[in-house]
Amino acid sequence: GKHMDINNLNRELSNEANKILFDKGLMGVLSEFGETFITGSYYFDLMTWRDLDIYVRNNDMKKEEFCLMGGKLAKILNPHKMNFRDEKLLKRGKPKGLYWGIYSDILETHTWKIDIYVVGNQEYEELINGAKYLKKKMDKEIIDTILKIKYH
Repeated sequence: GKHMDINNLNRELSNEANKILFDKGLMGVLSEFGETFITGSYYFDLMTWRDLDIYVRNNDMKKEEFCLMGGKLAKILNPHKMNFRDEKLLKRGKPKGLYWGIYSDILETHTWKIDIYVVGNQEYEELINGAKYLKKKMDKEIIDTILKIKYH
């Protein structure tokens, strides 16, 4: 039934994500710049879309260094689109840091959207503690509900 499809989809997308993160070298590049935490539906094991949300801890990254990171990411991901934002200046309730929004067909089947936030120590701690707290709270019933909402 429908539910099995969702589990299969999650597994398929997680496998694709792992190819990008580990085989294609995304984690390798990111970890050069700081401790890295993959959050979002990958972390919660609830993947229904081809997207990745990643936090990198780097307490005082300058924009020049962030652009250098962008160059390294462009080299391995061959993106057709990359957006830069400084969410510290924009102040819109997003993680307070530097953001790359990357659109890539690296696996040559479907477009992946990869969101990368480089944030300072305090912000990083708050974000990952929030994610860990949420993951602890998520029982079977909540997960089923989330999947139904996301899937319909």
